[in-house]
Amino acid sequence: MGKVTDELIGLIAKQVDDHGIVVWYDPERIYGAVARGLNLTETTVFHCTNGFFELRHRIDPLLEFVEEGGHLRIHAEVPPRLVVYVPQDRSETHYALVEVESAGVVIEPGANPWQRNTRLKVLAERIFKQISADRAPEIIRKVEQGTVSLAELDWLADQTGELGAVKLVFGTTVAWNVATAFASTDKHDHAIEEKQALPELAELFRTDLGLEIQPEGTIDEARRTLCRGLLLGELSARCETAGDEVAALATAAIPRTITHRKEVMDLCAAWRNRADFREA
Repeated sequence: MGKVTDELIGLIAKQVDDHGIVVWYDPERIYGAVARGLNLTETTVFHCTNGFFELRHRIDPLLEFVEEGGHLRIHAEVPPRLVVYVPQDRSETHYALVEVESAGVVIEPGANPWQRNTRLKVLAERIFKQISADRAPEIIRKVEQGTVSLAELDWLADQTGELGAVKLVFGTTVAWNVATAFASTDKHDHAIEEKQALPELAELFRTDLGLEIQPEGTIDEARRTLCRGLLLGELSARCETAGDEVAALATAAIPRTITHRKEVMDLCAAWRNRADFREA
């Protein structure tokens, strides 16, 4: 599990502890893997896979106050610990689970209060504002665009730090701004050397752009490597988009994931339109 997934599981566990029954709607179907692996203490987890009649058949015995023999169920006043995962929009269910919802609580994207809101953007925002407030807006933008998955956010959260030396040198840790400034001018080189910021730059470019520079080499070598990776990465991505393959780039040091390739294409397009970097 990663930090964003852990935040989601913690949210669900808190609702189970407080209310017992949780009906979890996932209209975008982005949490299926989490739901399948959900393992909370003394909690039953049901998945809506074969329709609501079958689901209600499994749920109803847990909501009964009287056992089959006619005796009052032990601890009948205590709701069962139950999570019901439904991979669709609540409005599309025609109130099929209204009794279950009334006995517990609903968690879904946009739910109120915020402790029941499972929108991926909200979860990611809480995590990245804690671990890297400066980079949080850029990462949230990617979530809103739908270019990063939950698994990718977990990976990114594990790789992300505050990058304090980079922030001191460039005034930001947003990859776009740092990469274009570093690639276009050497005016930050003295500060990079003084703050020993090259390893942090290497981490930032690897995490956000999928590009490797050698933190043990010189700053000039790192700049040339970054420029080559950006431009060759853009060339490769655009050729691929056009339906062509460039065999010579098959082993080149360029971004390989869809997210990183799109990021590099957008960065290069913006770089060309920056009047202050026209010389570069």
